[in-house]
Amino acid sequence: MAPPYALDVLRQRLTERRHDDEVLSPLDPRALLGGTWWQGGSWPDALSAGVLEACHGYRFRPENLALAGLIRGIGARRVVDLGAGTGSLTLIVAAMCEPERIVAVERQAGVAERLARTIDAHALASVQLQVGDVRSPVVLDAVLADAGGAADLIVTNPPFFEAGWGRESRNAETHLSTHAVHGDVQDFLSAAARLLADEGRVFVVFDAQRMHLVMAAAGQVGLGLEELRWIPDRQTGAPFRCWMMFGWRGATVGCLGGGGDAGGGR
Repeated sequence: MAPPYALDVLRQRLTERRHDDEVLSPLDPRALLGGTWWQGGSWPDALSAGVLEACHGYRFRPENLALAGLIRGIGARRVVDLGAGTGSLTLIVAAMCEPERIVAVERQAGVAERLARTIDAHALASVQLQVGDVRSPVVLDAVLADAGGAADLIVTNPPFFEAGWGRESRNAETHLSTHAVHGDVQDFLSAAARLLADEGRVFVVFDAQRMHLVMAAAGQVGLGLEELRWIPDRQTGAPFRCWMMFGWRGATVGCLGGGGDAGGGR
């Protein structure tokens, strides 16, 4: 679907909404593996126009772009982006799947306000922004109401690192986006399980070295693995980031010998 405005007009609309401490970040397939991964024809203008991001704060990472190839051809009427951040995954889903409704959930008020301006610039009437914590039942009930029912597709880029892991970023926005201060991957997948339709799919991007945390979290809520793609490190070729797709009828994920096996699906 073509964007409601030409690319130059979209860029102008974003520039008009940009604050002095922000940048306009295009979603360019060449940012990931030099663009060699993208085999989907022309890249959508809406993605090339980009998103508003803080000059000194969290920025979307190139691995987010891989979602465009993974969801191409997937039909989805209702979509939820858990922990939407600057909106890269929201824009990708809007461009590739053309859903009737998208609910973008973001806890940080400042990040959500910036995302709201990005959504407005793109004239994405299908997107509703829900400011709140994915661990809150009240927030999840509101998401279901905004979506008009259970989600056919859920995308999420949860924090990779445990609270207290490594050196804390001096920028609070970055730290809260990368570290599980307000919810870890278990919390995000628990929220996804509550929102997901019977035939729905959940796409998760995560640190490849911590992939076991995603598998364990999925097993706890009964989601099964349906697809796994990893993104290589540019220098070593070893797995760097991974995209994982889960559903209720995928392969059972669980722990032998007791704890953690939810039995795989509904």
